[in-house]
Amino acid sequence: MSLRNRTLTISRLGSGGYDASGKYVPDASPSEFDIKCSVQPLAGEEVNLLPEGRRENAAYRVYTDTLLRTAKRGSSGHNADQTTIDGEEFECLRVEVWQNSIIPHYEAVFALKV
Repeated sequence: MSLRNRTLTISRLGSGGYDASGKYVPDASPSEFDIKCSVQPLAGEEVNLLPEGRRENAAYRVYTDTLLRTAKRGSSGHNADQTTIDGEEFECLRVEVWQNSIIPHYEAVFALKV
């Protein structure tokens, strides 16, 4: 039996860019793909590790075989992956890589989008 028993649809926005006037224009056409995963709520102590302003809202740990994206700043930046969990919008804040010989996987933290 697999622990990855749930399917989430991930929305991945492109990096966007700047127009001729120097105004930032976000990528308006996200790509979407499904992942198989296990979704677990963050434990009480783990919530304290979230950035300030995110601790009061719902957050989940997602275990999956798919590498997900957090926001990356700078000229080569990109936006965080987003998903819907139980009817609410969440964004990926952190990804840990667990590529060992036992059960290789990725562990992501999704927090309620603010």
